[in-house]
Amino acid sequence: MLSFNSSKALSRNRSGAAHKAACDHFDVACRTSHTKACDHKFADTASTRTTGRLAGWWKKTVAAVACALSFFVGSGVKSDAFPVSTKKTVEHAALIKSAPAYQEFPEELQRHIHGGDDGHLKRMNLLEWKSAEPKDAYILCIHAWGLSAREFNDFGAVMSAHGFDTAAIDVRGFGLDRKKHGMKRIDFPGTVQDISKLLGSVRKRNPDKKIFVVGESMGGALALKVGADFPDLVDGVIVSAPAWQISGVKRLTFEGLFDQVFGEPGFAARSVANMASNNSDLKKQWLTDESYRMNYSVPEAYDYYRLMRSTPLNAKHIKDVPVLILQGLGDRLSKPEASALLFKRIQNPSKQFAIVAGSEHLVLEEGQLTEKVSSFVEDWILSQMNNAGDENKTPSVVVIDNGEVKEAQRQELEKLKDLAGFERVKQLAGSS
Repeated sequence: MLSFNSSKALSRNRSGAAHKAACDHFDVACRTSHTKACDHKFADTASTRTTGRLAGWWKKTVAAVACALSFFVGSGVKSDAFPVSTKKTVEHAALIKSAPAYQEFPEELQRHIHGGDDGHLKRMNLLEWKSAEPKDAYILCIHAWGLSAREFNDFGAVMSAHGFDTAAIDVRGFGLDRKKHGMKRIDFPGTVQDISKLLGSVRKRNPDKKIFVVGESMGGALALKVGADFPDLVDGVIVSAPAWQISGVKRLTFEGLFDQVFGEPGFAARSVANMASNNSDLKKQWLTDESYRMNYSVPEAYDYYRLMRSTPLNAKHIKDVPVLILQGLGDRLSKPEASALLFKRIQNPSKQFAIVAGSEHLVLEEGQLTEKVSSFVEDWILSQMNNAGDENKTPSVVVIDNGEVKEAQRQELEKLKDLAGFERVKQLAGSS
């Protein structure tokens, strides 16, 4: 949870300016280093360039450390971090190859998706799963940090088979197009605008369709942002482990600085992988598969911090849109307590908190989707579509039991329901 000392307000303002200056200096260092340090490529050329390479490396390192120190020391942050997801298994990778082809935004949206000073068109990829017999519903999915739209392949296939047209979008800076000109920079505000234009087009073409936004981890934070900023375009928000409170922020951030300077996934990537999953195959894939983005600049990390910092406020501002929060009980990366506290902040009484026993950080992506979870999500969507009276307006806490709840986990469940503001769990879903 973010913690700020009110007696240090002036110090925070000064530190904010210092952080901006440090980040600006960092950007200049990246642009001016004749070795292109921001791409972490130190060419093995003639010895006459050695001094230039060392100067560029040193300038970048000092600027990055100054930026991070000004951010963390000045802000008074206690604990948060940058949630990154895990890799898919080899078997799941084979399934991904059969996923539907990427589609571009509808033609009428192309004029809306220009971005940046270079004037290049920023066309975000959209992966779609069309239903043969579609219901009056449209589901848009937003992936976790480091992943892409393709990680919703299992979810999209299941939901489309059950009558829901489903799509998943690449967040700017991730996915297949991230290496193209103008697409390298992670851009959360731009992504939110992309999503709003897409949903606006869906609403215009199909005014009777109910629109649901689904997001996991980073995608969950963005989904809450969309629900708060564009309530007229959204009929329901489903988030899994939405990014807010993450374990080990300071350690991960300084480890990330080393990864950034030396240009490849290292300390931070391994730490996040170990917290995100106990599955050795997932962790190995996550650390070696180049199709995922594992590194980030300090300014990008700061942008992610700002997104996480806004998550509680966005949750509080959702007053008319129903919300379902999913949370893996065994999540060691995103704190389950944070999801319980977010649930309590949501003003709309049409909300539900579903604790998934037996799951870790990922619940919907990377082949981690279970039949019980997908059935539960489908039932929730149908209940919103059918507007099931007072039942939809009564907050509830539910446990999706995969048959793996132990005594220690039951104690954790008690803690979570208390934080969520409930004296008891309303029902036990999926238990045997």
